[in-house]
Amino acid sequence: MRVKNKIALITGGTRGIGAESAKLLAKEGATVIVVDVLDDEGQLLVEEIGRGAVYYHLDVSKPAEWEIVCEDIVNHFGRLDIVFNNAGVSGFEPGLGLGPQDPEHVSLEDWHYVVVPEEPEKATYPV
Repeated sequence: MRVKNKIALITGGTRGIGAESAKLLAKEGATVIVVDVLDDEGQLLVEEIGRGAVYYHLDVSKPAEWEIVCEDIVNHFGRLDIVFNNAGVSGFEPGLGLGPQDPEHVSLEDWHYVVVPEEPEKATYPV
């Protein structure tokens, strides 16, 4: 019950660990905000979870989308208590054409796509 009445945001929340975490947090009493780029899966998941779950489209690599979602969360819920930054790029996603992101095989261009933010001047770490 440590998360009862908490507001939790889960990036990459539509599948796998993200989806299961969303279900568990909701079961334990948290309001769950699932964010992802997989809109159909996100809508289905929050319908499955039911009351206390909402979905937002969010590409975590786009600061402008973060600003919109965060503003809406604060306006609607008044706060955000938990962030599970689960989103990531494995390289196997259809349509990206990246390939595995292990150091032995990744190209510099692909590495920058995964690691360097869209707006490097806003990065909170050296780019």
